[in-house]
Amino acid sequence: ARRPGPPQPQSRVTASPPRPAPQAAAAPAAGAEPPSDPQARLDMGWGALTESLRHVKGDKFNLKALLSASSGREVADQAVTLSFPHPSHADRMLHELGVPASRKMVEDAFERVMGGRYDVQVGAAGRAPGGSRPPTPRDSQLVRAAQAMGAELVGDGTPSGAESEAHR
Repeated sequence: ARRPGPPQPQSRVTASPPRPAPQAAAAPAAGAEPPSDPQARLDMGWGALTESLRHVKGDKFNLKALLSASSGREVADQAVTLSFPHPSHADRMLHELGVPASRKMVEDAFERVMGGRYDVQVGAAGRAPGGSRPPTPRDSQLVRAAQAMGAELVGDGTPSGAESEAHR
């Protein structure tokens, strides 16, 4: 038998509204003409570009976080080269750019800001874009960690595994 008592509140289950899709990066000022210089256009639209990727996760990492970790960006010949202060940041960005779906999301965001398709590249960590040499497997954080534990590098660090002239 039920006892009469205060009415019990009925619980309601409501669905939260769906999260809006990432907005396309827009020109910084409404009605303002973007600069004709690609570097200036990228610098002016950088905030909008990164904001458009705010809730976008690549294969493993949040794309806005990776781009925000970059310490420099250089535009030349339809390519944008990003530099990073730490090798681990560069490695993570390289990983994401190696995944076709992640690369497409990043390059689409650049296209919206730049007004054209640009190839996104990663420069050597710790150096400005256009540094003296391209990164090699020897620059990898994993290789350096293995060397710290006593491993020795056998080849010159090139993908072919060929030994350097100095070791012959």
